[in-house]
Amino acid sequence: MADDDKPSNPPESHTRQGFLARVRAHLMDLTPLHESRDFRLLFLGKSVSDFGDEIVATVVPFQVYQLTHSTLAVGLLGLCALVPVFVFPIVGGAFADAVERRRFVIVMHVLLAVMSALMAVNASLDEPLLWPLYVFATLAAGLYTFNRPAMSTWPARLLPPGLLPSSNALEAGFGTVAGMLGPVVAGILLLTVQATGAFVFDVFTFLFVVAMVWRMKPSPPTHEDASVSWSAIVDGFRFLKGKRTIQSVFAADLIAMTFGFP
Repeated sequence: MADDDKPSNPPESHTRQGFLARVRAHLMDLTPLHESRDFRLLFLGKSVSDFGDEIVATVVPFQVYQLTHSTLAVGLLGLCALVPVFVFPIVGGAFADAVERRRFVIVMHVLLAVMSALMAVNASLDEPLLWPLYVFATLAAGLYTFNRPAMSTWPARLLPPGLLPSSNALEAGFGTVAGMLGPVVAGILLLTVQATGAFVFDVFTFLFVVAMVWRMKPSPPTHEDASVSWSAIVDGFRFLKGKRTIQSVFAADLIAMTFGFP
């Protein structure tokens, strides 16, 4: 066979490009972060906030057990968050559609920061009180889920539809990282600065979100006649009827909140 008829080996550069293409296929698409400045600010603030939430989700049960030495007392924290987790997202969604979103999110995170500051004060007492921890668990779950629809649906206003799957993957990925590292950092904080310092750390995460969202452009309602009404809230609950996929998600969360979180 002549040399010209022999099959040539692919160039090394083509092989390298093929390898890099296969590697990129398994990595997160960072295009949304390059596409929109407001999405970058929102994503950064939300990631830091989620990290703080995971820390507090570890510190509060630890402090309850430290005060009571009762696993039942720890389990009751899940019961406190049960109703807010299922009711407030629907109500919060109605508010998110009817108000200026940036101002709404800032107010919610300021309130969360104040609550964490009050918990830091309670934790600093010589004999911390138990009942504020249950009040905090209920109110924090309520404010968190009330604010969540506005945060979760905001990227749809900032990015073209084709990038929404990538933005969802980014948020889910970094949410998983926060869920893994948050409890570890919480343990370090409890050993070094105790519960008081952990709550103070959470205050700064909320203030960081406020700073990031403050730099974003205003996000007014999409409809000029949008308003918060009881009918809009009822429509939100009515939407769940017959949606078995959404109902199954609520059922799974109910099981997790009842048996998994404690």
